[in-house]
Amino acid sequence: MDIAEKVKNTRWHRDWAGQEFLLQASMDVDANFDYMREFIGITHGAYLLLLDGDGCSGNYPQEPHERLSLVAAERARDPDFLAHWCSEFKNLSDRVLPVLLGDTEELLSRLPEIYPSYERYGTYQIACKAAFNSLNLAGDEKILAELESARTYSEMFYTESLEALRRASVYISERHASYTPALLQRLVVSELLAYFSGGRLPDTDVLESRMGDIGWYIDEQGQECIPAGRMKEIQRYWMSRMDTDRIQGATAYPGTVRATARIMKSPDEKKEFHEGDILVTTMTDPRYLPLMKKAGAIVTDSGGLLCHAAITSRELKIPCLIGTLYATKVIKDGDMIEVDATNGVARIIAS
Repeated sequence: MDIAEKVKNTRWHRDWAGQEFLLQASMDVDANFDYMREFIGITHGAYLLLLDGDGCSGNYPQEPHERLSLVAAERARDPDFLAHWCSEFKNLSDRVLPVLLGDTEELLSRLPEIYPSYERYGTYQIACKAAFNSLNLAGDEKILAELESARTYSEMFYTESLEALRRASVYISERHASYTPALLQRLVVSELLAYFSGGRLPDTDVLESRMGDIGWYIDEQGQECIPAGRMKEIQRYWMSRMDTDRIQGATAYPGTVRATARIMKSPDEKKEFHEGDILVTTMTDPRYLPLMKKAGAIVTDSGGLLCHAAITSRELKIPCLIGTLYATKVIKDGDMIEVDATNGVARIIAS
């Protein structure tokens, strides 16, 4: 079975989605494999990045993800292990974030040095979210609070990483005229590190073959690009198997709301958003907070119980449905929808 067919026939858990590009998303390769095995003794086995015009999503095979979540939760119940985990999680953020926020030239010169710390941060982040999904809301409250505190300590880590690597792509483009920033954002991190050690970039036609709505499959044997045409066929196959009358997800905060849906794939979209509208998006981050405070409910394609949307909805006491996979593709802007977050379902009432 080729990789594309394997991807097609796998049931995937969408862990995150946003405006990331391939270079930034590929920064977590070792975090998912070598470092994760060293940390908790198990990995997801595979990682699928899906890129389209809206950004990128990170996906794990469903059954391995469930096993890893259970193992991570059990490790979190060891007080000494948990204390080390949360402390090191924060320390790694303190080590890497100032470099991401600093001068672009310094960032690029120090990238080989800080990359292992970036990856280890990713391991703690991924395991933290996974553990949170399998811990008990009643009985594990102290553990959940500590993990949530560690997770929110560096809320801007990935947002700043995205911005830093955008600046880096512009910086390199200015020195290599045939490479646009958009093309350089289709590098993977191993190629960027190779550029610093040897001064060579992949040929432009290699990077051009990665443009469009591609898949990027990663396992411990290597990485492979699934071209846009093949990936669109796979996406159509997945959509054909979905029940679009009942959009299912996980409950982040209970409650039922009927209101107008507003599809907001970026917090910067110039679109009307009225008090009480339902925010439907791929995934939120702190930039979405003004919209979230106005929303009657929140629906996301991605995320678990420790994602930004879940944490914020609990703070604001707004019904929230997360991890629906395709809400932004099934629901149209302006649809009247009902979000029954208590039962993990959203329905289109009128288009």
